[in-house]
Amino acid sequence: VWLTEVLRHTKIQSMLASLDPGARLLKEMTDTVSIVGAGLMGRGIALQFALHGFEVRLNDVSREA
Repeated sequence: VWLTEVLRHTKIQSMLASLDPGARLLKEMTDTVSIVGAGLMGRGIALQFALHGFEVRLNDVSREA
């Protein structure tokens, strides 16, 4: 819940929008990304894609991740 509140902040949203112009090109090619590996790095990658408006599918072999 707190992450949603932070992301609603206008300054945060404008910073995220300007992070990666390559995300716009990728967005034209697909709306969904799949991340294999839900550890620390996989979750971080998934979060960045989600923040840029992609549908994210996160998979891992371990339930603990």
